[in-house]
Amino acid sequence: MAEAAHCASDESRGCIRIQVPVNMRKFCPSKTLRNFSMYCSVSAPWAEAGDAEGLMAEFSRQLGERASEAAMRGMLGTTSAMVRALGKVPLFLKRPAARLAYGFLGERAFTSTLSNLGRAALPEGTARHVRKLGFVLGTAEQSRAACGLVSYGGVALLSVTKLTEDPAFERRLCALFERAGVPFVLEGSVLYGA
Repeated sequence: MAEAAHCASDESRGCIRIQVPVNMRKFCPSKTLRNFSMYCSVSAPWAEAGDAEGLMAEFSRQLGERASEAAMRGMLGTTSAMVRALGKVPLFLKRPAARLAYGFLGERAFTSTLSNLGRAALPEGTARHVRKLGFVLGTAEQSRAACGLVSYGGVALLSVTKLTEDPAFERRLCALFERAGVPFVLEGSVLYGA
């Protein structure tokens, strides 16, 4: 993703940052039906982000550090304290403040988002009727691409959503898959509103 985002970017400075979900259930067992995840990020200076193979060791190191139980529990504690503090602020003040903060910190903080549901399993009665599963993230207003990944029946399905018509991101991903010998089938949808 970093190399593809680098290829699709008009920038030539700063960092490529990818937001990666962390399943918090492995640290805090929960039986909720809702998602229980938080995010960490991996980043590389723009000048170095064009080399996926060169980034692997550094991104692995960053993930090991930033998605560790200690780091995620620290983030969870900070988030909980912030939510408790904001609980005392009236809603008519919170809404504009949240919009303002999101404008400064939200999407601009990340180049792209990857959400990986992992390997999915279905009940036996349902599984015989399902050929594949997909997971599509909604587009963001500024981020280059949002990627959703889910595996089912030995097949991983990666979806890419974005607001731009420029295919540079997807083309670079395909080239990387070919170079790595990863077999893939490319499918697409018509442009919305075209």
